[in-house]
Amino acid sequence: KHRKEQVGTVVTLLNANFMPPRDVEKGKKSDLAFSLDHPKKLLRMGMSSDYSTCKNLTPGGQQCKNFINKSMTQFCDFHIIKVHAKMRNKRIALSGVFTPQPNERKTQR
Repeated sequence: KHRKEQVGTVVTLLNANFMPPRDVEKGKKSDLAFSLDHPKKLLRMGMSSDYSTCKNLTPGGQQCKNFINKSMTQFCDFHIIKVHAKMRNKRIALSGVFTPQPNERKTQR
């Protein structure tokens, strides 16, 4: 019944049960899953006005499918961290160019 809910629908789960994690590869996390014993225990509250997906592209050229709060950002945490790491690495490389080498430093006496 509820499989046809639109992406961005806000729902409430009443007395939901946690499902045990599936066997996953070492080092990867399992998805969080719930089960309901009756369809009426899922209440549709409305639509989220701030729900969207990340605007960045994957290496394969497809749009990223991670969800975001569009009132706060246009990109998911993964892509924000990736850009910050890239910029940090560039700054380190540039700052190393202007740092004098130990044998070039003049000592004061």
